[in-house]
Amino acid sequence: MGHLNVEDSKRLAKDIGIQLSTSTTLTCHACQAGKASVQHHHAQVKRAVRAGQRQHADLGGPITPPTPADKKYYLLIIDDLTRKPRLYLLRHKSDAEAAIRADTAAVETQTGLKVQGYRFDNGGEFNNHTLLNFVTRKGIKPEFTAPYQPPQNGVSERAHRTLWGRVRAILYDSKLPKALWGEILKAVVYIWERSPNAALNGMTAYEAWTGQKPRVGHFRRLGCRAYKLIPKALHPKKLDDRGETCFLVGYEEQNLYRLWNPTSGKVERVKDVLFDEDIRINPETQLTLPLISANIPACLSQDATGWQKNDTSGVR
Repeated sequence: MGHLNVEDSKRLAKDIGIQLSTSTTLTCHACQAGKASVQHHHAQVKRAVRAGQRQHADLGGPITPPTPADKKYYLLIIDDLTRKPRLYLLRHKSDAEAAIRADTAAVETQTGLKVQGYRFDNGGEFNNHTLLNFVTRKGIKPEFTAPYQPPQNGVSERAHRTLWGRVRAILYDSKLPKALWGEILKAVVYIWERSPNAALNGMTAYEAWTGQKPRVGHFRRLGCRAYKLIPKALHPKKLDDRGETCFLVGYEEQNLYRLWNPTSGKVERVKDVLFDEDIRINPETQLTLPLISANIPACLSQDATGWQKNDTSGVR
């Protein structure tokens, strides 16, 4: 029967009038070896009842191309109750431990509550002696998924799918260099935190975490042209330019924007800026963003200083 499944074998035997032997075992070892598949389990994991009780952590990467600061990985951590996301860009997988230490301290400082648990996948960046020693000393319970079972860390996996879908759409729409994926990913996480969340019955993660409704009036089209004001100290002559053309790549606070300057090659934090959301970068422009010096500060640095730009001839 060519290893036809049991139910169809019974139907076929009935249709052609063949009596199957009742002594034949229903377990075929060859079928078990050749047809083994993922078993879907829909058991509900009990939801946390307070912020910090369970944190979902997952590492992504390596991403090609790396960011100009040579970041190839990212760590996404999500609070189980409030769905508050935190994002860390990393150079190496091993930097995940430092990010988790920093995140634990930040959560406990911001909420006044103790982190009780982390849910990790079974990767070596989490399941290692050093990190386990840290969480054990802190009284934090580590939870590990089974090997090769991403669905068991469903909160993180769904977030990856949502965030990267938006990152790809923004890069396609804006025509920004793909090496800026780290900036765009941070911007998408910032917006996602301030957007309605189905897991919170339409509330935003920002409100669930802080108790305050987010302000979104400062949102602009990512990748659009932005005219930043040049500080007076930098244009001492009467005929010097007072503004410079950049492109929006993210947010920091309600009144601070992150702008990519194609002339200097840097991402700058800017307060005084005007936007033209109908104009984006020239799609035919080939912008190269070489890696900055390897002598960069700690792995958690979010600054993109030291970027170099080789050719600006195609920027309008």
